[in-house]
Amino acid sequence: CLSLKQINIPPQIEIIYKKTFENCKSLVKISLPSSIKSINLLAFCQCSSLAEITLPHSLASIGEKAFSHCTSIKKITIPASVNSISSYAFYNCSSLESITFETPSELRSIYESAFANCVSLNNVFIPSSVYIVGKNAFDGCISLKNYKFSSKTFFLNAGIDDKKSKCTVSWYLFIGHKYLLTFSIKVLKIVES
Repeated sequence: CLSLKQINIPPQIEIIYKKTFENCKSLVKISLPSSIKSINLLAFCQCSSLAEITLPHSLASIGEKAFSHCTSIKKITIPASVNSISSYAFYNCSSLESITFETPSELRSIYESAFANCVSLNNVFIPSSVYIVGKNAFDGCISLKNYKFSSKTFFLNAGIDDKKSKCTVSWYLFIGHKYLLTFSIKVLKIVES
């Protein structure tokens, strides 16, 4: 699909399956119908010209590497209906500057390296519904200046150190963030896995 530039997916489709549009390097715009519930593994991986995508309010999950290496996406809005963002989902989206999480969010999990190497990303405000943020979730986001989360339950996969009742957030979450200015935690509760 090297010359495919735009996709209009019919309204009866509920799942974008594994590798459906992988390597469609000329793809610029996608219109997803409100019937889509899941975007699976590598669905739009390496669609390097993809600049515009609107995720529908029916979407529940974003699969592993679903949008990895989509180097032209500048902003993404995660619908309130999404409950999980899988590992490497937006890995190396190097032009991604802005992530907006709609409220009230049902998002529970952001897995390992989900937004790693998004070198243009400035701010991240994690919804209060999130209780799992995986290791290296924002690794290599060298432009990240503000990171906020406000959560009743929060667990960093291999990223919480609770020795002697002193809770620290592991450096693994912020590898390479020499410009990080603000890190805010409203409520933090450690959960044993």
